[in-house]
Amino acid sequence: MAASWRAWENLSKGEQQQITWVVEELRTFAAGRSAISLLPVHDGLDRRREFIADGLFIKAYALLAKPETSGLLPILRRLGCDDLVQPIEQLLRVPVGQVSLIEALCLYRGRMIAHPRFDYDDLQRQFERKGLDDDVAQACFMREMGTLLGALDLLLPQLEKRYAQAADDWRGELVEGMRSEVISADALLADFGKAHSGRVGWGKAVASDKPGVYIVQLREADHAALQPQRELAISLELLTAWLDRVPALRLDRSRPTAAQLRARLARHLWPESRVLYIGSTTRPLRERVREFHRHALGSRHPHRGGQWLKALRPEVLDASEVVWLETAPTISPPDVEEELHRLFAVRLAGHDPLRRRFSAAELLPFANLETVQKIRRHHGLSRVDA
Repeated sequence: MAASWRAWENLSKGEQQQITWVVEELRTFAAGRSAISLLPVHDGLDRRREFIADGLFIKAYALLAKPETSGLLPILRRLGCDDLVQPIEQLLRVPVGQVSLIEALCLYRGRMIAHPRFDYDDLQRQFERKGLDDDVAQACFMREMGTLLGALDLLLPQLEKRYAQAADDWRGELVEGMRSEVISADALLADFGKAHSGRVGWGKAVASDKPGVYIVQLREADHAALQPQRELAISLELLTAWLDRVPALRLDRSRPTAAQLRARLARHLWPESRVLYIGSTTRPLRERVREFHRHALGSRHPHRGGQWLKALRPEVLDASEVVWLETAPTISPPDVEEELHRLFAVRLAGHDPLRRRFSAAELLPFANLETVQKIRRHHGLSRVDA
């Protein structure tokens, strides 16, 4: 049967960005595997080889373990590349222990990342229940992961041949077009291939009882007015009240003044972006955004994530708006949020290609202080809650 994949010129801008991202990620795999092969065989280098392999496995998880939304396979499927998708899907279904390879990868990924929220005892019990705790199963997992990474290596030249334009995306027309375009909720959702489900002014009720993602953004006029001096968007009075409420608050391990705190927060107000915060909820959007409205700066509840918004001058925040996207029951809202974070980072890099060197946590909207994977931005604040 003839291939039905869609040519570059028939893709939307958002689809072109997605396939460019896929190509860039696959190049990461190729570079990692090359690095492993170049290391001389020596006992002292085994640990370095393990470290690179773990990084590749975590990358594989990020690309392949979110099939409902923005992973590698659904992107390729939307582009009509079913002939490239099917071999990868077959590998992901290969049994390892009592589970499939993709399920085993999800469990191994929990072992690889060092995060205090993981319950490692529970993780070990899961390994035992699913037959992954013995040497035979672990050897099988490593063997099949090698096959999977090899398949991803083979996928790269096929995609580069079909979508040669993706190779020059960061220096090409896509990025040139982004440099003069302010980042907005509508632009991010268009990149994601969706239109918003609704929008409303800050402080007003969201008319949705479904789960989804929500984006808080400045009005276009307010964004333009604040560009000469972004610090003016942040209220010294509110920061003073925050410091009074939380005596233990520290900036770079020292007690700051309100002016020092404002200067640090202002660093994270991207001049190219109207978007201030991207959140998601599996509960009704109406409830979650209402909790955001009620949250007080320096409190642990009910909406600690994004609380930097509450440091904005009331007239600025009250004039902002909430844009939301409802998600289908089969779609995970955090996965959609993660993809919107990635698209936000792509657009920021479009304004300044040097930002490609930044980590994902450093390319988030103003009030997003950590990624969906709980990797925190380096902002210097600590002990921020009463």
